[in-house]
Amino acid sequence: MNTAGKARRAAGVLFAAILLVLCMSLTAWADYEYKYCVTDMNFRSAPSLSGPIIGSVPKGAKVYFLHAVSDWDYIFYNSTYGYIHGGNLSYSAPASAPASAPAASSPTYSGAVYTVKVPSGYLALRSAPAYSSANEIGKLWTGDVVSLINTDNPKYWIVYAPSLGMSGYVNKDYLYYTEVSTSSAAVPSSSSSSSSSSSSSSSSEVWYSKVSSGYLALRTAMAYDYSNEIGKLYNGTEVKVISKPGTDYWYVYVPSLGLNGYVNKNYLVKSYSSAVSSSSSSSSSSSSSSSSSSATKTVSVASGYLALRTAPAYDYTNEIGKLWTGNKVQVYSYSGGYAYVYAPSLGLYGYVNASYIY
Repeated sequence: MNTAGKARRAAGVLFAAILLVLCMSLTAWADYEYKYCVTDMNFRSAPSLSGPIIGSVPKGAKVYFLHAVSDWDYIFYNSTYGYIHGGNLSYSAPASAPASAPAASSPTYSGAVYTVKVPSGYLALRSAPAYSSANEIGKLWTGDVVSLINTDNPKYWIVYAPSLGMSGYVNKDYLYYTEVSTSSAAVPSSSSSSSSSSSSSSSSEVWYSKVSSGYLALRTAMAYDYSNEIGKLYNGTEVKVISKPGTDYWYVYVPSLGLNGYVNKNYLVKSYSSAVSSSSSSSSSSSSSSSSSSATKTVSVASGYLALRTAPAYDYTNEIGKLWTGNKVQVYSYSGGYAYVYAPSLGLYGYVNASYIY
């Protein structure tokens, strides 16, 4: 092949790669949304009143809402990522919003999933792109997965860490690319049925838990031992298979828990409908027509928040997130008064009291 031919071929490959990344970016961020700030707010680099103020967000400003972190909202505004105190965003612009309020811009998003690997200790999740004990907001351990948000800084990348439910900066030298679909970390799509992954490799297979009673344990080791349990998977819980290291145990990522671990593969099935069929007779009448496809509902509570839970039961120990009036959820199934949902505002799967979604 002559030089001109090689150049044309290289240009074609580069164009295809750019187009693929662009499509991934648009798809990944589709689950997030623009909102308006209802009052003047301080813009902080960490989800705390003691977090450094990096700017301000004026009333009426249109921001890109990413997810909630406890009582704080993580947003993209004026080409910057940061936090404002929760409860101050609305889908509608305030009546007295200034006409010149800055418009929102879309953040750069890769959607790639990386695995943390450190020789010892932990990888710090930070509120700023610098090495300082003062900016540590979380700890990531070897095996934790993160979803890549932004790579503008040559040393520190912005990621979302499902195990912490937070976003921040990490040293990219301790991240290793993982061939797991983007929906497994921070931004699950609404079509996560097994059919959509039938052509995927074993590292991105979608399976669902199914047990005759009780729950399927998520473990820190490939062994049956109550001391290594780190999570509970009930019928219909989605898992993403990362590897198959043992005869009976697979290493998986569980979106509803935001955790990695080992599960007994003998209690996994490929079909969501098969996973929940055994309990269909006891489900509420509204679940008789439910399937692996989702329906969008809106949260409505008289006061406070609606808890997102790891199990269909009222228990303060199983709360993994807070949903506020107006938040959207994607409902996958109903059982015993609870709905199994995906909450885009949190980037998490879990259970909510079905009486508060409409």
